[in-house]
Amino acid sequence: MQLNRCHADLEGHPINRRVVMATILAIPLAGCSYSDIGVGKSETMTAEQAVAYEQDQTGRVLPAPLEDHVGNGPAVQPDRMVTTDLTFSQVDGRSFGTGRVRFLHSAPSSPGPYRLGYASPAVLAAMAGMREGGSRRIQITDSDCLDTSSAGQQGSVPQTCRVVGTRYEAITSGSVSYPSRTPLLANISIVRVCRPKVVQGEIPSVMGGGPARTLRELWCR
Repeated sequence: MQLNRCHADLEGHPINRRVVMATILAIPLAGCSYSDIGVGKSETMTAEQAVAYEQDQTGRVLPAPLEDHVGNGPAVQPDRMVTTDLTFSQVDGRSFGTGRVRFLHSAPSSPGPYRLGYASPAVLAAMAGMREGGSRRIQITDSDCLDTSSAGQQGSVPQTCRVVGTRYEAITSGSVSYPSRTPLLANISIVRVCRPKVVQGEIPSVMGGGPARTLRELWCR
């Protein structure tokens, strides 16, 4: 039985600064501890800088979009929370997966599987240069995705790839599946790009067994 009181006040978004500070000051009284995990701290990139970053990461020329509509918001870049509508299909129109996913671009390792979300290098490269409000149609073949299933072996390339959203408690912000090693058309729309504030908490157990750990997102601006 966990002391849910420790993190109940952090439920619900958005939260203003006054409420957040009052909550953090009250946490020690409940026997809990929260610490900033350090995401959302990187300098803001332009769309051109984001393209150069992805080219450096992949070591090759990025795929050229078939259709591209420039957005006017922040650029998709590492260390930013990205909300995107995705549809994967074959060239004959057969749809494999569609949905809205919210994930941290280039998420670092965190407690639990893919707690801040996951998108493979091929998907991130397909988004390079996009901005909030933009849309793109592009062809990709993903041979580098990780196995995000609970039974999968990390580092192996599965038959089915997934873009997985953030997971706080038992709530996941979307998931879209598509086949690996298969030429696909991807339709990408960038709904939002924001800088997140995420903390990790240690919550004591009244029944023993050591503290539980959890991630909480306080805001995204």
